[in-house]
Amino acid sequence: MNSYRSVAAAPNESVTPGSPPGFDGGQGVQLTCDDPIMRPVLEAIATAASTPAPVIIIGEMGCGKKVVAHAVHAASRRSAAPYVIVGRGQNDGQVQINELLSAFKHAANGTLVIDGIDELPPALQSQLVAKLDGLHGDLPDLRLITTTRVEPKELLRTARLRQELYLHLAVVPIRIPPLRERRHDLPELAQEILDQISSRWSLPRPQLSEPAARSLLSANWPGNVRELRNALQLATALAADGMILPEHLDLDAFNNCGSQLTLAETERDAILRALANVSGHRRKAAANLGIGLRTLYDKIKRYRI
Repeated sequence: MNSYRSVAAAPNESVTPGSPPGFDGGQGVQLTCDDPIMRPVLEAIATAASTPAPVIIIGEMGCGKKVVAHAVHAASRRSAAPYVIVGRGQNDGQVQINELLSAFKHAANGTLVIDGIDELPPALQSQLVAKLDGLHGDLPDLRLITTTRVEPKELLRTARLRQELYLHLAVVPIRIPPLRERRHDLPELAQEILDQISSRWSLPRPQLSEPAARSLLSANWPGNVRELRNALQLATALAADGMILPEHLDLDAFNNCGSQLTLAETERDAILRALANVSGHRRKAAANLGIGLRTLYDKIKRYRI
């Protein structure tokens, strides 16, 4: 079971410096959202930002839940105050209630995000409900945001989420559509991600060939924006002349299929290629993949590389 850890964070997944139409929440938090299907998301962000009500953000893995959470924070009156995430950790074991309460204190007057309420251990849920019910006056003033990959009704039906806790957390729901349902955004989003990669790696921005662009549009993206970024990072590393071709994206396994089983295989292949490109230097490979060194070690262990 995943543990939880408190971190101060400014999430970067699917944050783009895109142009309108979109959402500018300040602090550099902008969402490229040209597809009409994203309009309810933008409206919900604006509604949530104008109130102190708890927010629950629902969406598949990699679709940008923490980005939306950060956008709510950045557009609210709490934007200058702390933004703290209690997130899915990499180590075994469960966080204790005092660690979660410590996160509440660090987020005083700001925003606390509980990332992955669908994985919050039952014992911690009970303790959290007790604290919210009995000691609410002793808790600091803050905005509480939670995220989940699973619909709250399903969590309640399967008893994975206590109803009392749900009532505390889910006042304003924000549902993020998966990337496969907002294909109109794909070309611009891909270009914005390539801008970020080239800036971070100090490289000229690679060009996306027409065949590569068609490959992006035909893929199902079970990993959503996170998977798109990983694919473009790999392509940038492989495109020696700066022109990204379909073979650099390695998306054949995803074209015209909905399987999520190949996502792990693609991630494993990306790690293997990244390591090969830097002669096995793990710190350089982690930097090229845009992940932390500890995360890379965890993935190497998970995939038995």
